[in-house]
Order: sequence, then structure tokens, then C-alpha cells
Amino acid sequence: MKRRTSLFALFMALCLALTGCLGAPRTETIILDDAEQQPSGEEVSSFAVQTIYSALDGQTDNVYPLGWIDNDALLTFTPEYPSRSHFDRVNGPYTAWHKLSELDSFSDGLPLESVVLSPDGGYASYMGLTDGVFQLYLHSLDDGGNTRIETTRTKQILVTRMSWSNNSRFFCYAIENEVDGAVQLGVYDTMEGNGKKYFLPFKQPNELVSAVYISDNGEDAAVVKQWGQDSVLEFGELRGNEFISQYRHPISNEGRGWVEWIHQDQIAFAGADGTLYAYDRRNGNLSILLKDIEQFRLSSDRKLVAYTQGGDSVYAATLYGNNVLDMKQIYKGFAVSEMAWSPNNRKLLIFGLKSKEQSEYAELKNRILVIEFK
Repeated sequence: MKRRTSLFALFMALCLALTGCLGAPRTETIILDDAEQQPSGEEVSSFAVQTIYSALDGQTDNVYPLGWIDNDALLTFTPEYPSRSHFDRVNGPYTAWHKLSELDSFSDGLPLESVVLSPDGGYASYMGLTDGVFQLYLHSLDDGGNTRIETTRTKQILVTRMSWSNNSRFFCYAIENEVDGAVQLGVYDTMEGNGKKYFLPFKQPNELVSAVYISDNGEDAAVVKQWGQDSVLEFGELRGNEFISQYRHPISNEGRGWVEWIHQDQIAFAGADGTLYAYDRRNGNLSILLKDIEQFRLSSDRKLVAYTQGGDSVYAATLYGNNVLDMKQIYKGFAVSEMAWSPNNRKLLIFGLKSKEQSEYAELKNRILVIEFK
């Protein structure tokens, strides 16, 4: 009898405890992927710098790094006129380049922003100009082949930052319809070998599209619009033949408004106030990740973030859920315009301009560094 009484009491106590937990009010909601686990101390990098390579030192005046082909090699682009522009591979220790392929249609005056490397290192986009017609190509770095995905006579395609989805399947750009002048979002599917276009609505008559981003499934997009000195981010879905905006927020003009997908329903961006935000449309939460930043780049696995502060300082940190951990300054020296993590997160490419002399009117030159971590 005593044993039954004890078991009954224990059962009731457990029920009361569970009821209390389920009924307790929650003051904060944190959405994490089911597969994520709290990183152990061994998994969190200290970002100790092992080596800083000055890539192509003295050879960078007309060389532009696009990102990583693999864990150790960079891809660079050299525009040359009237001779052929070319893509080059730069292996560690990054002292010399090896020509991969040449382009005969990249003309003087075309924007370098149209040359974009896919995250998997397989393709690079570029533009050509023939008889007043702009052509947009995808160039295979494996076989050197070119696929023309767009032609137009309008200049909208020149002023918008193009981008790839994280899985390298989709490539997106903005283009003006030559019939009615409407601005459209172009999305090319490399797996299917075809493209679609979606009309972009505007709230202001003088808005311009400065950057476009596409999700891994090709069904969602982020669009950065600019009017005057202000820029705004719109996040939404592609439905029918139109982009449907579901969220708007002021965004920084750095890099024409840089946006990265954390996962299918969450994006990261630097606001106009210099705050790094993460917006999750599943619950409408806008989380503050960092303050007083200029630019940022996420690693391909979305576990690390590099960001700049103070004009010439680069930091690295670990991203876990809506928290930024283990922040550390890893470089200080010049104004950074581009950054890219290697696929294995062991190296960080930084690119920018540095003065040749310490004076107000000093000449600026391109600077490419590769930071390798221990």
C-alpha cells in the first residue's frame, strides 16, 4: 500500500511539473534549425591568424578577385582592352596567376559588378557588348564554354548588382522590358537551362533597383531599391509573373545593399543605421546581430561572419542562431570593399584600396590579402 501511495505521489508531482512548464509565459522566442546544436568549445574557432598573404603583390592594378574556386585557389578577373579579358587561377601562396580562359566580348565601360562567381566555383557571369546590344553570359570554369542567357538594348542591366543562389543553381539580375519599360527580375535556372522574368513593382516613381538576390529554391527573392541617398530592402516571393513584397526595411548603401540568406526563411543585412540584422519571416522577428558595422560576409555553411568597422578594421566571429560569439579583430590596414570565406572556413579573402603614400592626395592601389587561420 505504501509503495502504491509513493508511486501515485511521484506521478502527480511529475504531472504538476510538466503542467507548470507548459503553462509558463515566454518572453523571448528564438527560432533555430532542428539540426543545430550548441557548439562545444572545440568547435568555436579563436580566429588565431597563422599567415597573411599579400596576393599578387605588385600585380594588382587591374586584377579583381572574385572568390574561391576551392579551399586553396582564388579566381581573379583581368579586364584588358582591346586585347582579351581573362579569368585566372591563383594558387597558394598567391604570388602568381595561371590563365584559365579568355573572353573576347567584355568591352571597356561594362560594369565589373556583372562578373560574379558562383558559390561552388563552377561558373562566372560576365557581359558583352556587340552593335549596341548587351549580352549576359554564364562562363563555365570547367570547360570554358559560354551560355548566353540574356540580350537587351536597355541599360538597366548595367546598374544592378547580380547574384547567385547559395546552392549555385539560380542566377538573378534586373532588366528593363523593351516594350513597356517595366523593370523585371530575371532568374536563370542552370539545372533546367532556362529562365523566367518577374515584374518588380515600385512604391516611388524615382526608385531604382540596385541589387537582387534569389533563394535556393528560386521561389523567393530580396530586392534592394534606391532613391536619392536612401536604400530599402524588400523581401518577398515570386508568384506568377510578379515579385510580391512581404517585408521592407531601410538598408545600408555599402556594396549597393548586401543581403545574404541564412536559410530559406531568414536573411541577414546591414541596416541604414549600421546594424547587422537577421529577419525571419516565419515569425516576423527582426534580430540584432551586431552594431556599428559597414560590410559583412557569411561563410558558406552560415557558421561564421566577417565584418568591417571603422573603415579599415576586419573582424571575424561565430554565428549561432541569433547570437554572434567569439568576436575578434583579425586585420587593420585599408578600406575593404569585398570579402569571401574559403569553402572550408580556413581562409578569408579581403580586397580593397590602400594609399601608396600617407598623404591626403596619395594614389590608391588595389590590395588583395588572404588571411589564413590556425
